[in-house]
Amino acid sequence: MREAILEAFDRAGGADYLERLAKDDPRTFVALLAKLVPREVTAKLALEPVVVLRDYTGRKGDDDAEGQVHAAPGDRSAEGEAEVEAEG
Repeated sequence: MREAILEAFDRAGGADYLERLAKDDPRTFVALLAKLVPREVTAKLALEPVVVLRDYTGRKGDDDAEGQVHAAPGDRSAEGEAEVEAEG
């Protein structure tokens, strides 16, 4: 069925036919156009919350943890990439 419709479209003039249709019968052309253009776009975003903990107390503690940013479980960054220089 689809192939027959496309063949008839080609025989009727293809894009030239649609251009004439738009000028001669805009209501039909717009109805056809409305079937091709989506009415709404639905997007689903999956965002994971991120928790950032920083120690600004100035206390010396575990040297490995000082000045690091810790992300929530499931963080895809490699360990150590989240390091920042300690302020203070």
